[in-house]
Amino acid sequence: MALNTSSIGLRLVVGAATWIVAALILTVWFLSAAFRDHAQTDFDEELNGHLVELLMLVDVDAQGRAVMTSPPIDPRTVQPYSGWYWIVSGPRQKPLRSRSLWDQELALPELPPRGETVINTIQGSHQKLRTIARTITLPGSKDDFLFMVTGPQADVDKAIRKFVSMTAIALGLLGLGLFGALILQVLYGLKPLRHIREALADVNAGRLSRLEGEFPSEVRPLVDELNGLLEHNAKVLERARTHVGNLAHALKTPVAVLRNLATKTDGEVADTLSRQTEDMHRHVDHHLRRARMAGAGKVLGVRTEVAEVAESMIKTMGRVFIDRPRKGILAGQRNLWFHGERQDLEELLGNLVENAFKWAKGQVRVTITPGRNESFPIKSRILIAVEDDGPGIPADKRVEALGRGKRLDESTPGTGLGLSIVNDLADMYEGTLTLDVSEWGGLKAVLDLPASVEEKTDKPDSWTDKLHLPHLPSRETRRKK
Repeated sequence: MALNTSSIGLRLVVGAATWIVAALILTVWFLSAAFRDHAQTDFDEELNGHLVELLMLVDVDAQGRAVMTSPPIDPRTVQPYSGWYWIVSGPRQKPLRSRSLWDQELALPELPPRGETVINTIQGSHQKLRTIARTITLPGSKDDFLFMVTGPQADVDKAIRKFVSMTAIALGLLGLGLFGALILQVLYGLKPLRHIREALADVNAGRLSRLEGEFPSEVRPLVDELNGLLEHNAKVLERARTHVGNLAHALKTPVAVLRNLATKTDGEVADTLSRQTEDMHRHVDHHLRRARMAGAGKVLGVRTEVAEVAESMIKTMGRVFIDRPRKGILAGQRNLWFHGERQDLEELLGNLVENAFKWAKGQVRVTITPGRNESFPIKSRILIAVEDDGPGIPADKRVEALGRGKRLDESTPGTGLGLSIVNDLADMYEGTLTLDVSEWGGLKAVLDLPASVEEKTDKPDSWTDKLHLPHLPSRETRRKK
């Protein structure tokens, strides 16, 4: 799942990850502080044990001086510069020292109050030392003696650093596991929303007409509302088309009556009536088509295969113009789908193919290819080119040819609405119609239309078909026969 700045998933992940990181940092800090206090306390208790042992090993001789009855058990007190030192100092004698002090001299603290234990940290010659001192009056002597034991503070600091690093690694791995579980939870939790998005894409592409599948109770109301909206949209469009059809029948009949009356009378009034009814007929046709097309480009859940409609249009026009020899060519790429209704694509291609057959000398070609439109860079597009080898349209007349009811050749039957209808309908679908010159010198009309998702089939992607078109010999040929 792709996460962006407006994603619910990103918000959930960032929010939860922030709390996880904060909680882990606080946990490391709390555990480190607790272990530091524990390690320091444990170390001080060990120093106190050495001090008690030293008290038990010191006695007073006949002169009232402190003497060692036996050395301490801990071998570190004889290892030079080990940090484990002891000193017994009296007022009338040279201090007794552990062998581990070697040539070091430690500054002795002031005598603490009798019976009170003082714990402190001092800087020795080689390292920082943790000290514990007590003033004792030994039996057989009236003097106060200072008993002091030291241990290396580095041992405590090393243990604390090791604990902090191991705790940080363990909680870091826990954090990664929690983050991974969070990602999986978000992906799983938002899966129904992705399902809705994919279903809407299928509806938009025309593969489905409504959202289908099993959805959780939290999003089921949303799915029901969307399905209701889709059904309502389809019903509204169907009603609108029904009303347009009824209006077309209601208007065309009176116009047809007026046209018939105009043909049965002569004179200037009849000519005026004929021209006006013809204009009325064109205007009615034009605006009814626009009314029908108005919602076409916005309909969801519809799509049409282009090659199938193009082939049908070529064969149909071949039968309409059966008295003229024509060669119909269908080329390009299969599996391209127009994002719209079949009847609208038939309207678009029907007008263009009919125009091509009407003016072609011998051949008509329809080419279907995928395209790209800079105005709609995100959406898929289809290019449909309809070419003929007829006289074409001069460059300065092409804009005029797209105008409503413009007929460049009055001698050819027609209303002049064909290219205008195609242009309007393409515009309704956010498409375009452009006119150019074909490779045979005739007209090349190119439709740029929105495409739906391609669907894989067993048919080859690119092909060229020369369609067999029926041909009826001309009347002169039939007379000769």
